Amino acid sequence: MMKKLHLIFLAILFTSIGTNAQDLSLYFHSGYIGEGDTILKFGDAGAGEIVLDHLRVRNNTEKAMDILVSRERLDMQVGASSQFCWGLCFPPATEVAPESLRIFANESSTDEDFSAHYLPNFVMGESYIKYTFYNANNQFANVSVVIKFLATPAGIAEEAMIGGIVSELYPNPATSFIAFDYQFTPKVKEASVKVFNLMGAEVKGTSLDNNGSKMRMDVSDLNNGIYFYTIYINGDAYKTRKLVVQK
Repeated sequence: MMKKLHLIFLAILFTSIGTNAQDLSLYFHSGYIGEGDTILKFGDAGAGEIVLDHLRVRNNTEKAMDILVSRERLDMQVGASSQFCWGLCFPPATEVAPESLRIFANESSTDEDFSAHYLPNFVMGESYIKYTFYNANNQFANVSVVIKFLATPAGIAEEAMIGGIVSELYPNPATSFIAFDYQFTPKVKEASVKVFNLMGAEVKGTSLDNNGSKMRMDVSDLNNGIYFYTIYINGDAYKTRKLVVQK
């Protein structure tokens, strides 16, 4: 009898945890973020900070929730630091937001409620930071995301491109193809362009002819959504911009 009750208790517990895991969900821009997914955010190592915003938390239940957020620095470059905002902005030492935000039933936080700030302090490389959003009254109701901050070299590619030109990408939003015009200098030995999805996975890429003047790439096989493209000059990131595919 005790064994049967124990099994019933475990079944109820795991059912409860599984249900709570669906109570909250995350959206970045207009795209759904799966539990534990990684979002890639580029930036200049010489910039004051690299900011990720437009991350929204949705309450999928029929009751209002008071949501807290915690930060876990999974792998940080030595010398870099981070901080975040959840309604209010907190200093780098804050690991858990001291104040919750109320999200009503079947509604989401706003684009301005949360932002993650990475301060590279001239340190190049990747840092991984995990943010977990959870119900202040039931921590089993939670959802998390990992942000990969990539701080790229400052000034190296720019120096090689002094006197050169790279136009903005067009059309943007794109339906079937993207293109940009360019003119490289003799200091450019190799160049390429890569397209990444919101999770940081490369979905397209091609090398650029040093003597060419126009890049054209087929994107008809990409799903509607938001992407990022990066132009690399001599192996270093030169320009990163947003690309929207909308058919």
